[in-house]
Amino acid sequence: MNKKQKNILSAIFLGTLLLFTCLFILAVALQAYYKLYGVPNQFFAWLKDIDTDDLQTSYVNWEKKYPFEQRDDIYTKRELAKKNDEKWQQDTETEPGEADNYNEDIEEEDVPKETSLWHKLKVYVNGYTTKKLLKYEKWVELAYVYETLIGWDLVPYGNLAIPKAENGHLAVRKNQLDMTEAAENTADLYDWLTAQDIPFFYVQAPDKICKYGENMFSDIYLENDYSNKNADALIADLTAHGIPVLDLREKIGKTGEEYLDLFYKTDHHWTPQTGIWAAGQIAEYLNEQYSFTMDLSLFDLEQYQTETYPDMFLGSTGKKASLVKTEAEDFDLLLPAFETKLHAEIPNYKVNKTGSVGETLMDYSNLRYFNPYKINQYTTYSYGNTPNIKIHNEQNSDGKKVLLVKDSFGNVVIPSLCLGAEYTETIDLRYFKGSLKTYIEGYQPDVVILLMSPTSFIGTNGIDYKEHDSLWDFR
Repeated sequence: MNKKQKNILSAIFLGTLLLFTCLFILAVALQAYYKLYGVPNQFFAWLKDIDTDDLQTSYVNWEKKYPFEQRDDIYTKRELAKKNDEKWQQDTETEPGEADNYNEDIEEEDVPKETSLWHKLKVYVNGYTTKKLLKYEKWVELAYVYETLIGWDLVPYGNLAIPKAENGHLAVRKNQLDMTEAAENTADLYDWLTAQDIPFFYVQAPDKICKYGENMFSDIYLENDYSNKNADALIADLTAHGIPVLDLREKIGKTGEEYLDLFYKTDHHWTPQTGIWAAGQIAEYLNEQYSFTMDLSLFDLEQYQTETYPDMFLGSTGKKASLVKTEAEDFDLLLPAFETKLHAEIPNYKVNKTGSVGETLMDYSNLRYFNPYKINQYTTYSYGNTPNIKIHNEQNSDGKKVLLVKDSFGNVVIPSLCLGAEYTETIDLRYFKGSLKTYIEGYQPDVVILLMSPTSFIGTNGIDYKEHDSLWDFR
């Protein structure tokens, strides 16, 4: 190699080094600018993959509005028992997915509660070299391209791996859980409601693993997935306590590919079509068991019009796998083809509207453009995981009040279920920090429905009663 060639290589190396240095400085400057001033234009929005027109949020002090009372001794005793239980201390020192099922709906904090300077520094450095890295998802895609070339086809999800069915459906393996505490808490709520003369029943949503018949996932995955076993254990405890249960797994009657089509291919949730079907099953159960008079034709899919957004949606498992290992799928917006008139209030989003289902319960901001890794179109329905929704159906005068306590599977159930009664209100206990029992005392519903999916199960000793953010803390 002559001197001229050496000079050219040196210039290329120095130029490349200078370019990356400039990009790093730009990234740091943009991050500082964003933190100080927000996102002023679409250029900064593109760099940070941020939607500049997000919903206006509002802080609601739920605990002040619906205060806790000193009446739940059972929870206090459990919390004290945990503090003195050495085994519990060891069990809680686990990564997401080990003790309980990893729930993508609940994001981890950037900085844990530990206050040591070294720990904070480590967390920040780790954040800005991984998820907060400029165009992080593009680097992940490049890594997956390399893994595909060498034949490595595993995608991590928490401390687990995402299995892929024969038809491309992605799932998440569920660990075995002790459902005793969740069952006991539900029984405590049921007993309290019974004393108030308020009916209660539990609705079990299905998981991607079909309990009956053909499955399209590998035998190894099926043998090590406990979604249905955990649900069976919970339901056994609930029925032993005399709690009514509507198990939707028993109602589906489909297997194989037909069963998987009830869910999104790249997400753990069921589709809006399945949500409307589930609302119909709940309505039928209310009519049969609790003397409701819901019009079941309201839940006929033929009564809904569908607007399809092609290749728009990449779900929770799809985001983990990236567009290298899967592809975006169509997203359907289903709205009643018949006239509806609701008044809906969603306090944390300052929503206070009167109009049709589409005008009151749909967040169209998620459908403006395709941003697969940052936007979740599933949250179009019912504005996503909101702490509380209050709906008055102005075309129904039956006076019935329904309270739905739910996880994210309920988001696509709400827009149709609310058409069957005059009043429907919902609670998501992950974000509703107030007392559920105080809320119920004020609302005085005719029925309380608890709707949960296996993704939201939490094992014994997995509930932190100090934080008031567990789906199974019913105080």
